[in-house]
Formats: sequence, structure tokens, C-alpha cells
Amino acid sequence: MAIIGSIRNRMGVLIVVFVGFALLAFILGDFLTTNRSFLGGGNDNSLAVISGEKINPQEFDGKVKEMEDLIKIQQNVENLTNDQQDQARNQAWQQMLSDKIYGKQIEKLGLTITDEEVNDMVFGKFLHPSISGEKSFINPATGKFDPIRVTQYLKQIENPTTPEIAKAKTQWVNFEDGIRKERLLSKYNDLIQKGIYVTTAEAKADYENKGTNYNIKFVNLNYNTISDSSVTVDESDLKNYYESHKWEFKQPENSAAINFVTFDVLPSADDRSTTYKYISELVEPFKTTNNDSNFININSDVKFNDTYVTKGSFSPMLDSLAFSSPVGTVIGPFEEGSSVKIAKVLGLKSLPDSVRARHILITPEQGQDPKIAKAKADSIMEVLKKGGDWMMLAQQFSKDPGSASKGGVYEWFPENQMVKPFNDFCFQNKPNEIGVVETNFGYHIIQVLTHSPGSKLKVKLGVIERKIEPGNATFEAVYQKANQFSGKNSSASTAETFDKAAKEAGLTSRPADNIKEIDKQIGGIGNNCREIVKWVYGAKPGEVSRAFRVDYKFVVALVKNITAAGYKPMEDVKDQLTASAKREKKAQTLIEKANAALANKTIDAVAAKLAVPAAPAQGINFGATYLPGLGVEPAVIGNIVTLKQGELSKAIKGQQGVFVIAAETVTKPAEMKDFTANKQNMMAQNQNRYYEAFNALKEKAQVKDNRGRFY
Repeated sequence: MAIIGSIRNRMGVLIVVFVGFALLAFILGDFLTTNRSFLGGGNDNSLAVISGEKINPQEFDGKVKEMEDLIKIQQNVENLTNDQQDQARNQAWQQMLSDKIYGKQIEKLGLTITDEEVNDMVFGKFLHPSISGEKSFINPATGKFDPIRVTQYLKQIENPTTPEIAKAKTQWVNFEDGIRKERLLSKYNDLIQKGIYVTTAEAKADYENKGTNYNIKFVNLNYNTISDSSVTVDESDLKNYYESHKWEFKQPENSAAINFVTFDVLPSADDRSTTYKYISELVEPFKTTNNDSNFININSDVKFNDTYVTKGSFSPMLDSLAFSSPVGTVIGPFEEGSSVKIAKVLGLKSLPDSVRARHILITPEQGQDPKIAKAKADSIMEVLKKGGDWMMLAQQFSKDPGSASKGGVYEWFPENQMVKPFNDFCFQNKPNEIGVVETNFGYHIIQVLTHSPGSKLKVKLGVIERKIEPGNATFEAVYQKANQFSGKNSSASTAETFDKAAKEAGLTSRPADNIKEIDKQIGGIGNNCREIVKWVYGAKPGEVSRAFRVDYKFVVALVKNITAAGYKPMEDVKDQLTASAKREKKAQTLIEKANAALANKTIDAVAAKLAVPAAPAQGINFGATYLPGLGVEPAVIGNIVTLKQGELSKAIKGQQGVFVIAAETVTKPAEMKDFTANKQNMMAQNQNRYYEAFNALKEKAQVKDNRGRFY
């Protein structure tokens, strides 16, 4: 029954392979589109709305449960961490989006996967990699995939007689469902890819455009030559710019902005004293304990490290005492960094720097009792002790592909490079010693071949460490201080009022913008901010929060604004609008100035008229992304490639100023008759365009994501 687990681990999360393309589309484009009731969502209790279809929380929770079960299988755990639960929710969301968005398109097109196609992926000519790569389906006699083994496995789980077999059958059904979805999506994306064709004419034009190089001279009238204070804009200027550039102010999801102050919780003198007392009381029992590793693991914040290390591995004080004290000595208490420690000398040995060894790795088969593998390893060891051929036996039995072909030999390796049981056997036994060692890889028959000449004195220390951390009383004192600030300023209605109150209290008010409704992290605060984000989206602009604890600090925040998905209101982008509108007016003034100078027919004469230098730039072509010395200037480069040799451009409005350009030389590329390679390159560049198709479909679906209300 372990076969399905192996298949699933090899596949990754197959159940969400169907959404893998969608996930990458999120990375390349916007991630979510959300709406809240206070932003016009009414009393809608749905978790999401996709293409007009409401998704209820129960349906989504079912998907989340599937993902959680899958992660438990993959990670071989019974309970999930908070991060793993978040991972399950995100994968469930991505799967649901893909099912709803891609699924409708696939249904419209009539795409299907037949049972024969599934059989081909499981038994036949077009095997799925998770099937062909599963070693349980490999015939050991031929070393090749054997469909009979798949049939035998499916017969075993066809009629479940135990809960384990029933679980395996359910997992196989999910596996088949996953590969069906994966193949359907592959078909859909193939249709898009095949539709993005590059003609010979397009390839030729691309070759000539990118191969034609321009050496130019240009004049730049920088916007900074006109001061902002000398340019006035009124409400109509702002509105005109806003309406003509509205796309600049579109946001795909709700966002919020806050100002916040933090109250750090730092250890007090009492906290430090308490930590020293805790460690001091362990000194005597540490000296007399008969189980150092267990004693350390019970009492220390850091687990026992059972390794020998060379001089120079510790702080100077500890290093000196560790190598000059007899075994059994307890050093400390002493403070290092943010911890109080004691250290016990557990061993002093002269050990080699490196070792040569050889081994044969025996691993248990799927579902096999490990005792069988251990007995096999013991048997091979006895053969080797009697003179058996290491090369032949390693090649025949070892499951370590890195060494089997070399008779199991690992050339010189330093201490602690190998897993611990393997390492300890090699470094703590004499050359020619042979034995069987168990690691997480299986059972190793090991023989030490050679130690490096000479040796170094190494020490093994047992360290008990206690971090100096703030106690409950310290947290309570800081919490009271933070809450006092919150209560005193609960009526603060603007960021300015909040900032002033913070300054008077000796605090620094900081901004955090673009907070999304599903975020857990807030810049400047930390990762565990989910409660703050939920509060923000339930509050109103001008509202001040209570004190929230985030790790080792308390946070008090003021909501500056909450902006709904769509076009940002003019009021929210007024500063940006003002700067842009002023730049537009500067551009108009400079264009008029440049056009007046164009009566002069050469770039040098234009430069002289404008009293600015004419600068050179060489090797510019249509594929360029920036102008040498000036940065990204797409409008300028777009105009350059339209000029003939010796031609002077009109005034061009750029990013940094207004430009006039002269094409001094234009060099065409060598003639070419076969554009096959260019076509292939352009096709390769277009191959991922189906991600853009998904984003277009998602936008059309008008996704409303209300997960922030529930998680």
C-alpha cells in the first residue's frame, strides 16, 4: 500500500497539477481580485464569486481538507503546522480558481479525456512520469517498466478488505482524477500555443528591426530644468490627466494603508537574573548526571550536538577552557549573545581530518520489514569478512548510485560531511574495521580504508543554553503602555494627528501601504499580522486599534484608507496626479521650445540654439530597452528606429525630458534568406502566452475573493 504514497511524493501535489499554470499566471500577473461587504459587497456570505457562481465556505473547506490530507501524506505527518495549513488553503484556492475558470472553457470546447487515454498513461505508450518512475512497477529482471505489476497492484486494492487498502484505493482514484485534469489542461494549452504562430514575414521583420543599428546624437531638455514651484495645476488639469491615464490607477484587489507605532518587549534586569538562576541551579546535577544528552535535551533551548570539533570552534573564552579542562568539567554559567550557558567537557580525542571508506547500502523494499534488510546486510558483511569481492557485491547489491560503480568507495571526506552514524563509524574506528550501521537511508556495510596522516585534538562539549527572554511581567508592563497610548489617541482621525501623538510619546510613526485583505505580513511589523489585517478591514479610516501583540512587540495602528478594487479615487492619488500633471505642463513648454529650435537643420545647431550639449549614443536597435546614459526611454527608442540616416526627429516626450534626435549612421544587418531559426526563437518566446490567456479569463470571470472574512 506504500506504492501510492511513493507515486504521490514523486508527482508532488498532483491534485493541483491542473492549477500549476494558473499559479504561475498569478506570479506573472496580479494574484487576487477581492471585494468586501463594507466596500459594496452587501450581505454576501459566500467565500468567493467566480464567473457569477457563488462559492460557499463549506465547498472550499472540502477542498482544503483534501489538500491537508495530501500534504500529510507527502510530509508523513499527522498534524500540520500553521504554514502548512496556509499552504493547503492557498493550493485549494488555486485549484478552485482553475477548476472554475479553465473548466468552463474546456467544457465549451468539448475537450475530454477518454478511458483509453487514461489507460495509456497508466499501462501503455504514453506513461505518466509518476507511473514510469515508480520503482515498484519496474521488473528487476529487465530493469524496465512492467504493466503487469500495475495490474497486480490495482487488483490488490480493487476490493478493500482493510481501512489501509480502502485508503489506498481512494488515493488511486484521486491520482487518476489528477492525471485526467492535467491532460485536459495540457490539451487546452496546446490549442492556445498552436494558435500563436509566427510567419516568415514576421520573422524577417524582427530580424531586420533588431539587426539595424543606429548611431545617434540627441538633445535632452530635462524636466528638472523647470522647477515644480513655477508650475501651477488646477482641478481640471488633475481630472484631465486622471481620465486620460486611468489605467495607471487601476488595482486588481482591495488595499489598505495604515500608520503604526511599535512597543518593543525587551528583557528586563529581572528577566536576566531569572535566567542566570535557572542555569546556575543546573550546574551540580549536570556534573553528576549519567545521561548527558538526555539531561541537555530536557533542560536546554538548543538540542544536544554529539560531534567532536577542532579548536577555534567556540568563543575565545570557552575555546580555551574546553581544550584545557579534564573530561567532566562544567564551565560557567556565562553569557553569550542573548543566552546564558553552561558547558560540560564530554570528550577529548585525537581524530583524523579526513577518511577514505567504502560501503554497500541495503534499503528495505516497499512494505518490507526492515529486519529483512538488516539480515541481508549482516549476511553480505560476513561474506566480505571472508574475502568477498567489494566491487562485485557493491555493483550487485548497493542502492547508492554515487558509489556502487566504484566498489562503494568514497574518497577523502572531512568529518561531519556524512550522516552522523556513518560519520562516527568512519572517524572513530581504525582502518580495515568493518561493520553494519543504520541510517535514515538504510543499512550500510562500511569498511574504513584509510585515515589522513596525523591527527588533531578535538573536543565534544555538552552545552545547556537558556535564552534571556522577557517574562510575563515584562510583557504585561509593555502591553499596558501600548494600550494606554491606544486609549489616549482613540479619537485620532488623521495620520497627521496620530504622527504628532507618537512624536510626543517619544515613538516613531511609520507607514505601511498596499496591505491586501488576505495578507499575513505587514512591512515593518513582521509575518504574524493576520489579526491586525482582519481588524484593518473591519475598521474605518481614522480608527485607532487596540494593542496587538506580534512576536516580541505590541503594535498600535491607525487606518489611513481602504481602497476598493478597481480605479483608485482621485482623492487617494492626488499627490501622484499633481506630480504627473505638472510634468505634462513641463513637457508642453519644453516641446514648444524644442520645436522652435528645429528650424535649425542639424542636431548641433539645435543644441546650440537650446544651449544644451548634443550627446552621442551608439548601437541602438529596436530590441533595446534603454538609452545609454539615460535609462528606460521607450518612446525615444521607438522614434529612433523610424529615422533614416541623416534625418532629424521632431520633439519627443520621454520619461525624463523632451528629446530631439539625429540619426547619424544607420547600419542594416546582413541579408538572410532562411529565417527558420528566427521563427523558432520567436515561437519559443511566445510559448508561455497561455499564462496571459488565463489572466484574461480570470479578469473576465470578475473574481471576488472574500477569504479574508473567514481566515
